Amino acid sequence: MEPSTSHERGGLSEAVEPPAVLLVETPRFDERDTTACIDLLTANEPEAEKLLIVSVTETIGKTHRRWDDHVGEHPSEFAVVSASFAENVPGDGAPDSGATGSGAPDAVAAGSPTKTAEPGTAGESAASWLTAHEVGDPGDLTGLGVTISSQLSEWTDAEEQAVVCFRSLTTTLQYVETEELVRFLSELRTHVEAAGAIAHFHLDPAAIDSQTQATIRSVADAAVVGDDESGGVELLQ
Repeated sequence: MEPSTSHERGGLSEAVEPPAVLLVETPRFDERDTTACIDLLTANEPEAEKLLIVSVTETIGKTHRRWDDHVGEHPSEFAVVSASFAENVPGDGAPDSGATGSGAPDAVAAGSPTKTAEPGTAGESAASWLTAHEVGDPGDLTGLGVTISSQLSEWTDAEEQAVVCFRSLTTTLQYVETEELVRFLSELRTHVEAAGAIAHFHLDPAAIDSQTQATIRSVADAAVVGDDESGGVELLQ
């Protein structure tokens, strides 16, 4: 793999052509992890994107707040899949309908998908663009795969760019074996390719051994890694 260094938002997304599956290999609490994530999630203007965020560490409300804090403007469609054991409860970090960038639901009952408002209703401007899914167990790769592939299949013929973030494989590895995860990623990439999507998966290299890292990387098209010399990240293709 040859490096292509990125220092500013836009550098990574400009270097990636869809469809693509990437690993973001940076420590979870490193600022570069967030910077690289937002860069890849904003390959186009928000209104020209359909965004799917999968989290096995956060509730739906917190996942939405992360986007709202860093970008604000909502995409054409925003689907959130939560497989966290944390409970989605009222007031869980989700802004109300009057917040900048539009609102998200305070709570989502078990079951998926859930639209927060239907087109043509009074709430359309606030949240008709947001769809919430729940998977009860972060180790349920079958449930995650079905939910993700179903959502992507709805976007296969969309004019907007489909973009996917999975946070994080590090947590998923606490519940499944490496071989099972690799099969999951291999199957998932077929749906990513069918939708013409740009997908990235977070993986903390400090939390796994080098063999596991190399095995998972073999499924991806490229890896985003920290560049200590520049203080930014580099794209290894």
